Amino acid sequence: MKFYNDWAQRILAGAGSDGQAFYGLPGYSYLLAGVYAVFGQQSWIILLGQTLSEAFVAFLIYEIAKMSFKAAAKPSLGVSVGALAAVGYAFFLPAQAYSSVLMPSCLHVAALWAVVWWCMRERKQIITTRETILLGVGTGLIATLVASILSVIPLVLVRLSRQKSGRWQNILIYSIGIIVGCSPVLYHNRVVANDAWVLTAHSGLNFFIGNNPESTGYLVIPPGLRANQAQMLTDSIAVAEKAIGRGPLPRSEVSQWWSDRAKTFIRENPIAWLRLLGQKVINFFNAYEYDDLSIIEDLREAGILTPGLRFGIISALGLAGLVVSVGKGFRQSRWVIAGLAIQIASVLTVFVTERYRLAAVPGLLIFAAYFLASTLQGFQAKDWKRLLAHVILVAATVGFVHLPVPNDAAEASSNYNRGLRQLKQNRFVEAEKLLLEAWKYAPENENTNFALGNLYFKLGKNEEAKKYYRATLQSNPEFVGALNNLAQVALGQSMPATAIQFLETSLALEPNQVRGLFLLAKAWLQNGSPEKAAEFLIKAKALDPRNEELLFLEKEIEAAEADR
Repeated sequence: MKFYNDWAQRILAGAGSDGQAFYGLPGYSYLLAGVYAVFGQQSWIILLGQTLSEAFVAFLIYEIAKMSFKAAAKPSLGVSVGALAAVGYAFFLPAQAYSSVLMPSCLHVAALWAVVWWCMRERKQIITTRETILLGVGTGLIATLVASILSVIPLVLVRLSRQKSGRWQNILIYSIGIIVGCSPVLYHNRVVANDAWVLTAHSGLNFFIGNNPESTGYLVIPPGLRANQAQMLTDSIAVAEKAIGRGPLPRSEVSQWWSDRAKTFIRENPIAWLRLLGQKVINFFNAYEYDDLSIIEDLREAGILTPGLRFGIISALGLAGLVVSVGKGFRQSRWVIAGLAIQIASVLTVFVTERYRLAAVPGLLIFAAYFLASTLQGFQAKDWKRLLAHVILVAATVGFVHLPVPNDAAEASSNYNRGLRQLKQNRFVEAEKLLLEAWKYAPENENTNFALGNLYFKLGKNEEAKKYYRATLQSNPEFVGALNNLAQVALGQSMPATAIQFLETSLALEPNQVRGLFLLAKAWLQNGSPEKAAEFLIKAKALDPRNEELLFLEKEIEAAEADR
């Protein structure tokens, strides 16, 4: 959320681009900036829009189910299935959560299932040029928010190719529409940044995270990268530049470097990669919730979410309903299966999180509702063979969604994120419990060690803090935050020479960091050299002239110089 919000603030300040290809999809941040420009800093406006988009998804679920299970023998079947599935979506906890935060996940869900609904609609006339243009431009615009929406292209092409006339014309128009929708990003990357990249150059990093020897099918941050999204993107550029031995690199080259590492793993370990793909499929349908941002858990603990449905029950019933619907020969439901398939395929290229599998839930809910309706019909008809088959089938799907998954890293990530939020709110007891639990799963993780160091530093337990900061540097000697904080501990213990050593190393890694320059000025002042302190303070003030800490330190330096 902070990543998108901070970017929106930079856009409003006229600094939305750094002159290089976008390293992160810009569409949502520009949407936020537009809302802020019109309504002021009112995030509830965009959250209201997201809630309405989720209501639209519930409508789509109802309409798609009606078309999927339209049966002459039972005309009300589709209506019943649609109503049940739509209500289920309203009470699905991740859908509630992600409509309540500044992230584009729910907009992606609405766009995906709107396309499926469009493909399923019965028409007396051919698809018009205007309709095709709107569909293409809409797909392109959503792609600037969530690139995986481009997976709907095969569905649309199949639907357009089924026209009796004008099919090739509309296919061409649709393709041009996508380019028009993406054109602001394409123009920026190709013309402004002069870089050969289409949407976002961080796709190579995501591809590597999902396909490397340490991958589990979930999001596991590679060594050397910090967990915060903005910091992770910055670190990924620095790691690539260091490995290649030159910089600054074009963002396309950074992305290609990460992507090449993933391709090397796939090429050299095809069997291991196939096992990893199989694990991702298991993870995707599994009852285990990998809430990598801890959003669902935090909102649930705060009492913001209503009691509701979890993914496991929807997955088990949805898979069972899919099998039954195929056996019954509901032709239109094949579009729903296709919608599920393209979402699963897009996730398998990277890794599984609740955000990424959220877009599959409407389809699974439709099949889950159909399974329940079919089971009820069996009871009413006293069709014991059907009921027995349903029991066996659902037992198999329940077993499948409860297969063991490699969740140590997932649990560590969840506890880390929750602990970090507790730490920021100065809830030290809760933070310590969660961060130590995360440390137990991953004792060498630099981010967890750094967070524990920050916790004990805030508590005034300097020796404990130093222990975890040093552990951070053992995992990643270039962790700037740990170097700075060790320097701050040293200053608190009146060891300015030690602090200067840490800070010189830190600033060699990141020369233009205000905090490092501030601390170094402070260290030189404590070391008895106000002239040297003033030198670094000037550099810091040039980067952040309104920083109150810098202004206060300036007065201290002036007083020290006057006393000499």
